[in-house]
Amino acid sequence: MARSSSLLRTGVLAMALLASFLGVEALFDPFNIFGGRPESDYLDPFGGRPTKSPPPPRTEREETGAAQPNTMGLTRVPPLGEPSKASHDTMTIKVTVRDDKPDGAWTIVSDNSGVSAMHLAIMRHGRAIMFDTATTGRSLMRLRFDNCRVDPRRHKTDCWAHAVEFDYTTGAVRPLKILTDTWCSAGGFDAEGNLVQSGGYFEGDRTVRYLSPCHTCDWKEHPYSLFEGRWYATQQVLPDGRFAIFGGRRAFSFEHLPKPGMFNHQSVPLALLRDTTDDVENNLYPFVNLLPDGNLFIFANDRGIIFDHRSEIVIRDIPPLPGGARNYPASAIGVDFPTEVRVERFTPPYLDGRRHVANRPIIDPHSLPREGMRYGAKYTFRFRTPLDPVVEADVMVTMYAPPFTTHGYSMNQRLLILSVTSYIPDPQGYAITVDAPGKPELAPPAYYLVYVLAKDVPSVAVWVKIQ
Repeated sequence: MARSSSLLRTGVLAMALLASFLGVEALFDPFNIFGGRPESDYLDPFGGRPTKSPPPPRTEREETGAAQPNTMGLTRVPPLGEPSKASHDTMTIKVTVRDDKPDGAWTIVSDNSGVSAMHLAIMRHGRAIMFDTATTGRSLMRLRFDNCRVDPRRHKTDCWAHAVEFDYTTGAVRPLKILTDTWCSAGGFDAEGNLVQSGGYFEGDRTVRYLSPCHTCDWKEHPYSLFEGRWYATQQVLPDGRFAIFGGRRAFSFEHLPKPGMFNHQSVPLALLRDTTDDVENNLYPFVNLLPDGNLFIFANDRGIIFDHRSEIVIRDIPPLPGGARNYPASAIGVDFPTEVRVERFTPPYLDGRRHVANRPIIDPHSLPREGMRYGAKYTFRFRTPLDPVVEADVMVTMYAPPFTTHGYSMNQRLLILSVTSYIPDPQGYAITVDAPGKPELAPPAYYLVYVLAKDVPSVAVWVKIQ
C-alpha cells in the first residue's frame, strides 16, 4: 500500500511539472493536432525555429528611391539581410553532359516584380499573376492611396499590393488588390480562362476569389464561401468544369467550390486525409489528378486512393510507398518565406539559336477556327517553317493546360498529344488537321496552349478553347 501511495505521489508530481511547462490544456489534449492553434503557431506552423525580434520598421523617408506616399508603383529592393539557414544548404546533382549539346541558359527579365511569387499562374492575355501572403507586412509595390485595404488583424490600413500582374515579355508590373490573405492557397482556371482561387490563411481560409484575363481587371472576392477553412489545400477541375477542393490543415474532407455569392453548408469527409496526418502533417497539398475515366487519383503522405467524386466512394486503395512522405511539408521542409523578387527566364537547350531553331514553326493565328475546339471533332489550322520544309513524320501537335503553381506543386497541369489526321503542304506552309480530345475527362473545358513541334522544336503557343 505504501508503495502504491509513493507511485501515486510521484505521478501527481510529474503531471504538475508537465502542466507547468506545457499548460493544462495541452497536457490533457495529447491529440491536439486535430484542434485549433494560436496564430503564433500558424506563423511558425512546423515548429522548431528560433524566433528573433523583428528589426525596427523603416519610415518611407529612410528608403532611398521609394515611391511617394500618394502614388502607386514599385519601391526599391532593400539591402539583403542575414542569410537564412536554408540559403546555406548545398546540393550536388550528378548529370551526364554531352559536350556537343547546349545546356540552356537563364536570363533576368526583371530585378523587381514587386511581390514574391509564392503563387503563380499564366493567363491567356499574356500575363503572369503572382501573389504572396499578406502576413509578412509590406511588399515592394504600392497600391493607389485611394485603393488601400484594411488589415483585419492589425485593424489598420495596408497600402501595399500583395499581388501583381506581370508582363513576362516586357517586365512591366501592375499592382492588384487582394482583400483576404492568400497564404498557401489553391487555384485553377475555369472554362472562360478566369483564375478561380480558393482558401488561404486567417480571414482568407474560406474565401473564393476570381480574376478575369484583362489588362484592367482586379480580384473579386467571396469570403465565407467554403464550409471549412482551406489552408494548404488542393483545388482540382472536374470534367463538368466545376472545381473540388481537397484537404488543408485539419480539413480532412473535400467540397465543391460554390457559385459566386453562394455558400457551402457541408463538406464530405475523406478518411485518407485523416489517416495520413502525422506529427508534422505530411499530407498538406495532397496530389490530385483527373484520370481518363473521370475518377480522381488522390495521394497524401505515402499512399493514395482512386476516388469516384460523383458517388463519393473510394474505388481502390493504393498501398503505401517505401521511403516516407512525398507531400508538403516533407517535399519542401526547411524552406523559408519566399523573399526573391527577381524574375528569370529559362531558355531550354532546344531553343539554342542553331539552324533547326531558326526553323522554328510559326502558327498562323488567323487560321484558327473561331469556335475553338469541339470534343471529338477535327481541328484544322495552318503553320509554316521559315527556312526548311518539314514532313509529317517531323511534326507533333500538343495542347497544354497551364497550372496554378505553389510550393513546388502545379495543380491541374495537363499535357495531351493530338493525333494528326491530315497534313497538306503548299507554297505558303502546311494545313494540318488533328483529332480534338474525345471527352472532357481527357481535357476539361478551358483554354489550352497549343504547340506545333517540328523536329522537336516547339512553336510559340496559341490559346485555344475546347468546349
